[in-house]
Amino acid sequence: ETAAAIAAYRAIALQPGDQLYIISDGLVEERNARRELFGYERLCAAIQAADPSEPERALDDLWRAVSAFRGATDQDDDITLVVIQATQVIDQPPLPAPVERDQRRG
Repeated sequence: ETAAAIAAYRAIALQPGDQLYIISDGLVEERNARRELFGYERLCAAIQAADPSEPERALDDLWRAVSAFRGATDQDDDITLVVIQATQVIDQPPLPAPVERDQRRG
């Protein structure tokens, strides 16, 4: 069988102080004792409540929110959580237009 993967990128401009959150699906699919999903709504609320002054604090705040939601329930899946904070604007040539392509591997 042939596996197909879609590769796409999108350029975004970050300003000093902006934070970019990179997460895996394990975070939004985390469950509590009632088997409720953490989900995107709770994720967005947790990001809004996180301390934006430093990425380490924002990451800790988000991780605490997920842990509090989960409670004593075991973690179901691996979770990747990265917070990147822009510190300065760098003049650079514009990026090429976004491309979406279908990559097939055999």
